[in-house]
Amino acid sequence: MADSIQKTNSEAGFYALPMEGFVRIWQVTGCKKRGIPPIIPESRSSFWAKVKNNIYPKPVKMGGCTVWPVEEIRALVKQIQQGAGGE
Repeated sequence: MADSIQKTNSEAGFYALPMEGFVRIWQVTGCKKRGIPPIIPESRSSFWAKVKNNIYPKPVKMGGCTVWPVEEIRALVKQIQQGAGGE
């Protein structure tokens, strides 16, 4: 991707997602402590409320960690960008 293209933090995070695998909530909502910009800029509690209300995808448990398939997060970001994210 060309350096001249300006991206928001959310878009930069979207392109920083792995192509396959799983992500944790701090990778999605951001983490100031780790210097991770948010892909979906909202609080963790708001994110979890939308998961509970079936607006956002349900996570899976993997070795005691709660994770989301990266494909589902990419689809969610695209859905939000198109204005159908249930905001």
